[in-house]
Amino acid sequence: MATTAQKTVWLAEVEQAIQDLAMGRSVASVSNNGKAVTYTRADLPMLQARKTQLEIELGLARRAPMRPYF
Repeated sequence: MATTAQKTVWLAEVEQAIQDLAMGRSVASVSNNGKAVTYTRADLPMLQARKTQLEIELGLARRAPMRPYF
């Protein structure tokens, strides 16, 4: 299980990769559990989802409330 410190580092790396891709870099790298992963602009939605997941795990963001459908 990853520690809060590790998740905080991963969040910073994911945010930097999103920023790099948004600023026009063609490739961004993120390390996760000792493995380097390379992302392209096509992977931007996946990076944004990972960012949201880490924020939820760290208690920095909350999921949208479920609304009942009648």
